[in-house]
Amino acid sequence: MTSDRAVEANRRNAKASTGPRTAAGKEQSRQNARKHGLSASGADLEADGEIGRLTELIAGDLPTGPGVREAAHAVAVAQHHLRRVLAVKTALMRADLAAQQAGAEAASPHVPIPSSDLLRDLERLERYERRASSRRKSAVRHLTSLIAASAHPPTSPGPHPPRPEEPAAPSPTSQETRHDASQSSG
Repeated sequence: MTSDRAVEANRRNAKASTGPRTAAGKEQSRQNARKHGLSASGADLEADGEIGRLTELIAGDLPTGPGVREAAHAVAVAQHHLRRVLAVKTALMRADLAAQQAGAEAASPHVPIPSSDLLRDLERLERYERRASSRRKSAVRHLTSLIAASAHPPTSPGPHPPRPEEPAAPSPTSQETRHDASQSSG
């Protein structure tokens, strides 16, 4: 449990750090964590166009069951996010390689080794890649289940067969049959 002294210190500190107060400061603070735009939430007309084209490609000849188009759109969105992550990773690797080549002597052949900054950045991007890949996998599963459901719609239950009034007599097992045969021959 937190002591009264720590709680009071937290309250004093909270009063002092209220964040940005001006419009310019608030706008700047919105950009603090932005390095690659992968977590940005805003309208991107180019991305919307690409997602629309992907949706058309995915949903092209699929059956038009309920929710199939929306599921195809979810697959397209997830694929677009995965492509963006891979594009950022590729750009980072190319930039790192270009920086190494610019700093290396022309006569010294060396195998480029990724910088620690590149490795750190790639590691940070991994969570975005995992999330995009997981969403795509889930969306594909959902789309697949909808396609299967529309290909084999549930049949309506017809009239039930009449129930027998008496249960059928159990059929004799092979042992009973042999036993009966041995008694009748002997």
